[in-house]
Amino acid sequence: MKAVVHPDHDTQLALSYRWLSFLSTVYGFEFRVLEAEGAALRLPFAPIHDIYGPRLVAVPFTDYIDPQADDALIAEAAAFLRNSYPQHAITLRLSGNYPGLLATGFEAIRSAYCHRLHFEGTAEQLWERTEHSFRKNVGKAMRGQVTVAPMNDQQGLDAFYCMLTRLRRHKFHALPHSRRHYENLLETFTRSSAGNLWVARLGDKPIAAAFILHADGWLIDKMGVSDAAHLDLCPNNLLLWEVIKFGLARGMRGLDMGLTPGDNAGLKRFKETLGCVATPITFYRGLPSTFDQTRERALRDMLTNITATFVRDDVPDAATQAAAEVLYRYFC
Repeated sequence: MKAVVHPDHDTQLALSYRWLSFLSTVYGFEFRVLEAEGAALRLPFAPIHDIYGPRLVAVPFTDYIDPQADDALIAEAAAFLRNSYPQHAITLRLSGNYPGLLATGFEAIRSAYCHRLHFEGTAEQLWERTEHSFRKNVGKAMRGQVTVAPMNDQQGLDAFYCMLTRLRRHKFHALPHSRRHYENLLETFTRSSAGNLWVARLGDKPIAAAFILHADGWLIDKMGVSDAAHLDLCPNNLLLWEVIKFGLARGMRGLDMGLTPGDNAGLKRFKETLGCVATPITFYRGLPSTFDQTRERALRDMLTNITATFVRDDVPDAATQAAAEVLYRYFC
């Protein structure tokens, strides 16, 4: 095992130099990548020292990592990290299940799903493999004269971030990522043709949007939002179908719809209407004996209470967004 400072090539998004550089720019994380000689294992991680104490996260603000290694090698890698960082709490968010981690002192603390649609066949064949409800809603958006196109400029970002703030506030009672997060996402990925900010509009009014990144031949849906007042037009269905056609025309491998919480049956069902296949994601955590869990719970409760204040209906969006700039880094 060895830990290197930088990855040396672009693969899946979580392992790519572009993604890790983006996170470094926005949050100041300093990444290392754990590699095993003679194996495909690549495990990026960021040592963090903040209000919670020393911790190691692989990888902050990333849906999952596919470490491309078997259970025994993952267990060996985890043991290496614990020996190298004995005072750090370690969090791993991995595609799949790794029972061997439990024997090294890690605990499985949460489960979720990753939904992926493989582009197999023509657009017509993919269309026929979607469910009737998805096709019906695409037609409804088209009849409602919704249009979809990339909008990789400040106007598109303004529309996206306005919808994101309101969605996070009113539906999830949570802060959005900071605006700086998405400004840098737009700059880092769209400038190098490695992504687009897709926007669905009704006339001149944006009513849905999604950041779609490109890595290792995949389209990755990093965040989708919509205007609650126009959900009846089903703009997200049309937006995703246009993204799928875009990827097919460029010979891409598929669409990664990202993490779905295990308890969000509605989101899971929506992704399945596209023909997406679910695979498990497991969150593992290993704590040193010196880690103060009582202090951590108190700090997280405090952040929950602060968040509740900034998402109240009587608080302006600008105040919610300002709080996100300061606080969101502590939610990783």
